[in-house]
Amino acid sequence: MNALQKKERMDTTESQTFLSCEWVDCTAPQGGALYVHDNANAILKVENSSLTRCNASSTRGGGIFAQRIAECIVLHSTFDQCVAYGSSDWGGGGIHEWLRKDFGNVRFVSSTDSQPKGNDTYACGLDKSNPCSTISRCLTQLIPDLVPNVEVSSGTIIETNSFDCGINTFAVYGQSNMSTAIQTEFEASGPSLFSVSIGTLTVRDFILVHDSAHANNRGSRLFEISGAGEISIRRLNISFVSEQSTETAFSIELINVQSGMFQMGHVNWAKTISRNSLISLSSANEISLTLSECTFSQMERTTNGAAVMSFSNDKSNIDVNSSTFEGCGSRTSTDGGSMMLCVGNENEVKVKGGSFDGCFCSSSNGFGGGILLRLLNENPDFLISSSFGTNIAKWGRDIFVISPDLEETAKSQKITSVIASSDSADRVRGYDNGNTSVTIPLCIYLIPIPEEIHVSNSKASDHSHCGIVQFPCLTMNHLVTRQT
Repeated sequence: MNALQKKERMDTTESQTFLSCEWVDCTAPQGGALYVHDNANAILKVENSSLTRCNASSTRGGGIFAQRIAECIVLHSTFDQCVAYGSSDWGGGGIHEWLRKDFGNVRFVSSTDSQPKGNDTYACGLDKSNPCSTISRCLTQLIPDLVPNVEVSSGTIIETNSFDCGINTFAVYGQSNMSTAIQTEFEASGPSLFSVSIGTLTVRDFILVHDSAHANNRGSRLFEISGAGEISIRRLNISFVSEQSTETAFSIELINVQSGMFQMGHVNWAKTISRNSLISLSSANEISLTLSECTFSQMERTTNGAAVMSFSNDKSNIDVNSSTFEGCGSRTSTDGGSMMLCVGNENEVKVKGGSFDGCFCSSSNGFGGGILLRLLNENPDFLISSSFGTNIAKWGRDIFVISPDLEETAKSQKITSVIASSDSADRVRGYDNGNTSVTIPLCIYLIPIPEEIHVSNSKASDHSHCGIVQFPCLTMNHLVTRQT
């Protein structure tokens, strides 16, 4: 055609073809002349046409904005004095393409001092050559029907701004088998780094470097589940920049779970000091916690249960499988150096395989250097079959059990690893039926009471199963009372 057809600005979701057309002085919030969007099958084709003084007054595409469509084709056409508001990255020269085919299921993140340099611009992270600099920037660019994963390059800093995945399902992962190191810098008083209320978050293949010397990092938390959400962590190593030994230097909490599901596998966590348990199941809601082949070492807390604390929650199903706990505990707290676990009518707790070694709580008045187990009913669903090394506590250096029927607990064979060992009297002890005046070794219930009852004023105590030569009663009055 020798003459151009003059056109008005168009906003459509349908495929369009324009041949020898002209747009002059067109203005709109986005796509000054043409805005074609939100149709996975739509194709826009503009050929032998011109766009003059077209303006996107608010956002993108001074002349053309193609958003979430299959294809945008512009041939032998000109853009003159077209402007997009705020940034040349937004199609200030005339056209901005945000095509459906551009958005795979991976976003790319790289720190501002890495190569290629990350930059939080519009549509960053679509390929490795143009990464975002922060994870949260990638995740705020979610397309409703295209949920991305985020690939993070080594050296990336997770910044102060946290991210709540809402109803979305996505993954944040390193480039290959924990070769990716990312560094945290976020406020202790602010929200958790990642929080999940309804959606699902997977984090895998990371070396997470926490700048524990940073003043704002003291007391911070990485993850939080507050609704029916799910978090799964796989192959994660936690390390720390600072080698300070003060309590505030390594103050960090992994996760607070109020409801939902938390799974963690092949995770190594070491050398932290904090007020709170690493994993806190802090409410009375239903929670599922799974730890598989994880390692927790040199974790010191000023509260009970340095690694896992669910002492007040009898609705949490806990499965700890083939995991190692080394040097975890509290020198000032009294209960459960490494774990405080609660078993009621509505949940089950399994601690299978793995080991507890060097775990501790107060040696002057502590209960359960490895695990403190609170049983709320007489037939709880639990199993502890891990191995125990040299742990420290005043009573029950490996395990302390609070049970409504300690004899039944001992005979149930649900504590299989240490209760029948030769030195188990000091390793596994408990309270029976609310009586906190005496701690009783569980192994005593595996020994029949002889006809000849023994009484002693040395290393003796009065309880329902005393009188064995190794565990004599303390007073004759107790024998008389028991027999009557």
